[in-house]
Amino acid sequence: MKTFTVYEPPNSAADRLDRAESLVFVKEGFNWVAAAFTPFWLLVNQLWMALIAFIGAVLLIRAGFWLFGINPRAMPYLIGALQLIVGLEADTVKRWTLERNGWQPAGSVNGRDAEECERRFFDNWLPRQPLIRPENLSGTGALASQPSNPLSGPEPRRTSGWRSTRIFGRSS
Repeated sequence: MKTFTVYEPPNSAADRLDRAESLVFVKEGFNWVAAAFTPFWLLVNQLWMALIAFIGAVLLIRAGFWLFGINPRAMPYLIGALQLIVGLEADTVKRWTLERNGWQPAGSVNGRDAEECERRFFDNWLPRQPLIRPENLSGTGALASQPSNPLSGPEPRRTSGWRSTRIFGRSS
């Protein structure tokens, strides 16, 4: 069972489909990639403050070993322990960074895998969001050009009203 926390960016779009595309799903739990490749994972995820803190911690460990004359063979174990801590707290660091940048939590979801979690979240979230796009409601979009009942055939064209179109002086 996997758990994701969903975040929405600040100043998100008004349309629910545009908002849905901008959502970020942050996985809960241990992150093996963050533990194994800590500086690269922090760099790729643009977690600059965490990267600076990690580099500072590594430098402090190295300075402590040099200052106190500790055998340098133990250093990889201590840095490995630091990387395990980052793997345990990677999702917390990512959530903290999103919230610090103004992202708002939109909810959380559980499922067997990432795809099921996304489906479950959107099945619950999308119907509660307003549909804003006027082109999908006015009859000009691709969805509106299809008949509402596929057995009834094409709908008759409107030649008057607020959506009438004039091409070279003729109504269409």
